Formats: sequence, structure tokens, C-alpha cells
Amino acid sequence: MVVNFETLVNEALQLSLEDQARLVTRIVTAMSRQHDESPLEDIEPLTDEEITEMLRPEPMTGAEIVAAGLTGGWADLGIADGAEWVQEQRFSRRSSIISRG
Repeated sequence: MVVNFETLVNEALQLSLEDQARLVTRIVTAMSRQHDESPLEDIEPLTDEEITEMLRPEPMTGAEIVAAGLTGGWADLGIADGAEWVQEQRFSRRSSIISRG
């Protein structure tokens, strides 16, 4: 089955943020596996036009922002105190490094 790249991208952008993240993770994982099987030299570099297109901003309307779940703040993430959360992250990373080393 052949799918038009632009159609595929447009449909992927209609997914929820969670599903977009899952999609990106699956693609990166698949690419990583393929990389293990073939060298990077086989990958064609992007053209200037492709880079320009990828960097072109696509503004969203307010309704699209809300629909995509891009609103909220610390409280929406279950974080009552930002400074405390940062300290917990640092502690978690240090513990992880210590346990590996």
C-alpha cells in the first residue's frame, strides 16, 4: 500500500499529543533498528527546500490549541510546587546514575 507522505503527515498531526508521542517513539525505534542493519551513509541528506519546509511554522488557532491539549500549567501536570518537582527530578537522576555506576 502506497501512502502519500503529505497525507500521512497531515493525519498524524490530527492525533492527540499522546498518540503523536507514541508514533514518534515507534518511528525512532524502527529507525534505530534499521540503522543497526544499514549504515547511515545510505541515507540521503535533506535538501535546502526540505529543511525550509520542515522549519516553516504552522500556527494553530485557539480552538486547535485547546483541542490538542496544549493548555494548562504545573497543576495540570499534577505538580503543586515547581521547585519541589525540580529537586525530585535531580534526586531521581542522581539515584539512577549511582545505581548504574
